[in-house]
Amino acid sequence: MHFIFLKFFKDFIYLFIYERHRKREAETQAEGEAGSMQGARRGTRSKVSRIRSWAEGGAKPLSHRGCPNVLFLREEETGCWRTIGSLLRTTLSSPRRVEDSLIWPYYEIPSCSKTIDLVFPDDDSEPPEEMEEEIPVVICAAAGRMGAAMAAINSIYSNTDANILFYVVGLRNTLSRIRKWIEHSKLREINFKIVEFNPVVLKGKIRPDSSRPELLQPLNFVRFYLPLLIHQHEKVIYLDDDVIVQGDIQELYDTTLALGHAAAFSDDCDLPSAQDMNRFVGLQNTYMGYLDYRKKAIKDLGISPSTCSFNPGVIVANMTEWKHQRITKQLEKWMQKNVEENLYSSSLGGGVATSPMLIVFHGKYSAINPLWHIRHLGWNPDTRYSEHFLQEAKLLHWNGRHKPWDFPSVHNDLWESWFVPDPAGIFKLHHHNS
Repeated sequence: MHFIFLKFFKDFIYLFIYERHRKREAETQAEGEAGSMQGARRGTRSKVSRIRSWAEGGAKPLSHRGCPNVLFLREEETGCWRTIGSLLRTTLSSPRRVEDSLIWPYYEIPSCSKTIDLVFPDDDSEPPEEMEEEIPVVICAAAGRMGAAMAAINSIYSNTDANILFYVVGLRNTLSRIRKWIEHSKLREINFKIVEFNPVVLKGKIRPDSSRPELLQPLNFVRFYLPLLIHQHEKVIYLDDDVIVQGDIQELYDTTLALGHAAAFSDDCDLPSAQDMNRFVGLQNTYMGYLDYRKKAIKDLGISPSTCSFNPGVIVANMTEWKHQRITKQLEKWMQKNVEENLYSSSLGGGVATSPMLIVFHGKYSAINPLWHIRHLGWNPDTRYSEHFLQEAKLLHWNGRHKPWDFPSVHNDLWESWFVPDPAGIFKLHHHNS
């Protein structure tokens, strides 16, 4: 008897939805958009409430002759897939108002461990506006410097009206802390996904180096594996965590990549002026500062040691071109060669992540506007840029040893204005008043 009731209930739901959407489905099929129902995404909100697909790749409708499209949804955390017919405790709730001008009836459906909202527009309501383009921004949140990533995210989100999707990358033991920091702070309104990076992919590819061990941390190599982390986007922005953004990130995203270029970087020769460069004692801006030209493998590249280097702390990447050129495989090849032959090290200018990128992207990258990567703020605590120049900058980068949350450091007031306190009280600022 219980089985018959459940079967009847399932059939009732199908018939109800079919009758309700029969006319609308015919119209949408004529436009090639049949079954484009969307689920309201929970836990990842943006400035304006938006109707978004729950599933990572969007809603997945299946057409059946004589019955409505069936919507499959996947829970972000558990990966559970459910159809309308397989959800047994479905109740029709009263209309919910969304974006003021639209009223949507919805179904609250217990699935796995949480509730999903299925959203269907009223027959008389206007269709929602087409979603603006999503700008994916990848940023790593390491355990000991998670506050840096949160400050960067805050500065990006606060200075744009664009539809940003943050991919916050961490190791497994930090994922819950990342989520708590976002959901229990002013960042709770951002649109985000938390992505686990498995360091097993780096096994046998990193040479032990005692000069700057912090540069050997697994998350420092996330930029090598962007296509493995980001699947549905053609263009992606990657940012180091020790940056703040003062401009509209849409401008950076609009950077033009030349045909055949998988990425855009900021040239080290594009720094403000030669005079400013000279103030940074020991700063390297050529390939000589990153590669050991005594080694045959480096000489055989045929790259002049005086060639201008670039900094991969800010990247605009074309994922299609990246995969087509097998950039990740090329980078891994040079990482393995370095393990065998010690071609570069952190004792040279740029550390172990920059050097393989300089080799692989030599002569095959586009340029980022220099104001979108004003760097070396962490190079020397006794050296400062002019305040006027920093106000004009679109992005500030504290690359180097002297981070703005530590002491000594410079221009830390600019960074601290975007700092988001840790709800757990673990991450604290450690510097004196400057």
